[in-house]
Amino acid sequence: MQKSSRDILLEQYAKVDTNVKSERSRFTVIVIFCFILFGGLGVILKINNPPPVSLQDKLSKIKTSFVFEEKKQVQPQKEPVKPKVEEKKNKPVIKREPIDLTKTPPVEKKN
Repeated sequence: MQKSSRDILLEQYAKVDTNVKSERSRFTVIVIFCFILFGGLGVILKINNPPPVSLQDKLSKIKTSFVFEEKKQVQPQKEPVKPKVEEKKNKPVIKREPIDLTKTPPVEKKN
């Protein structure tokens, strides 16, 4: 007799996969290791508090100073320059009518 595809599928589901058990045990080991690692780090950081640092110490480390030497330069006296007065030529103002965009232009037919 030939097995139907349904019977083959049921047989596949019925098989016990041994890899699932080993994967679950790996997962459990990894989770326990992470809990121990982060718990240990938390305890270490809780026990070893850094000494308090005053605000003045922090400011003294941050504060910088720049020293520049200023050189005095002798500037020669300049004679004041008189601005040139040019006669402006007035151009005639051309008034243009505004274009009415609400009206549609007539359509030109080409024959």
